[in-house]
Amino acid sequence: ESELVSIWEEVLGREGIGVKDDFFELGGHSLKATSLMSIINKTFDIKLSLKEVFIHRTIEEQGDIIEINKWSETRIPDSKDDDNFEKKKYLF
Repeated sequence: ESELVSIWEEVLGREGIGVKDDFFELGGHSLKATSLMSIINKTFDIKLSLKEVFIHRTIEEQGDIIEINKWSETRIPDSKDDDNFEKKKYLF
């Protein structure tokens, strides 16, 4: 969340942003949301969509989405031929 605060402060050009603040109430708009999405995707190596930025409007919510995205990427087996597939699928 602290990394997201820094990103939001950069995109919105303001300081003192809290994790429960709403991106759009702080002056965010579609162009800034696009910039935010791009920076988040590069920083966290994920694929956050623009739609998700509009739906998950707080740092707290976006942090949860990033966590879920990262967690699922590391746990999904590449192939059903994987010897441990049966064990891995139950980690969800």
